[in-house]
Amino acid sequence: MTTLVPGSVRGNHFHKARRELLLVVHQGAWSAHWDEGGDGTPVHSRVFEGHGAVLIEVPPLVSHAVRNDGSVSLQITALCDGPYDPAAPDAYARRVVAG
Repeated sequence: MTTLVPGSVRGNHFHKARRELLLVVHQGAWSAHWDEGGDGTPVHSRVFEGHGAVLIEVPPLVSHAVRNDGSVSLQITALCDGPYDPAAPDAYARRVVAG
């Protein structure tokens, strides 16, 4: 779980082995960004506004990020389909949006 303050980005990474679910609870504008699963693949984005919650499923190899484009903080809860191993965190940087 994390709180994302206005103007900040969380993510810009992908997982080789794990699928991830992101639950974003928001009260303003924010955007989701992702690629098609590899260096040089097209980057997509979607803008959200208003109040609510959005569940995003991220498959392995897809780099993803959430940017808070609004004026209030938003909350992100991330869940994955495997245990976290500090010796092998399975998170690899690949930028899909600037902060």
